Amino acid sequence: MNKFVDELRKALPPAAPKITDERLRAWPCEEEPDEIVTALGLSGRRADNVKAACESIRLLSRKAETLDDAVKLLIDSQVGAPNPQKRDKIVDGIVNKFRNAYSNPPGDALFLSSIAPRNSLGYFAYLRHLEQVPETEIALGPDRSASRYRRISRLQDRYTHALAERFAHVFMAIGLPSAYEDVRDLHSEYLGAMYK
Repeated sequence: MNKFVDELRKALPPAAPKITDERLRAWPCEEEPDEIVTALGLSGRRADNVKAACESIRLLSRKAETLDDAVKLLIDSQVGAPNPQKRDKIVDGIVNKFRNAYSNPPGDALFLSSIAPRNSLGYFAYLRHLEQVPETEIALGPDRSASRYRRISRLQDRYTHALAERFAHVFMAIGLPSAYEDVRDLHSEYLGAMYK
């Protein structure tokens, strides 16, 4: 998105007032690319580049309902961009970024290939966004009572251990409050004084 916004920014007249990136992203969604090209007084190759950048911004601004939709919009925005690469190279670049995100997730995420028999498409557990849920609010079976949550499966032991280990690793760096350390040191000194 940034390279398309930069292309649009380069087309602005030098005397134009300062326009934010947010505003430049919104402009192609509010007006047709041809109208923007006309308003900027562009022609030739410069007009083609700005029009292509506007079309790409419009594509990337659409709401994608599924991952497939999002990937198609990314590919189409790159293919229609000014001076595009070959489609195969664009697809490879986008797919490699997704594969890298799965292969090397951030430290506070754990990939789970399957969380239940019918839920095996792959999921991420984001450890900084875990919520405590009272057990009484969880439906454990096909109960007819109203419940906010429904348990769909139990994680296998290896996933439970991996999740606990990753969780500890993420929050280990935060440390305990200094008051804890002060009280611990006080008890240590008290213990040392007892045996002198």
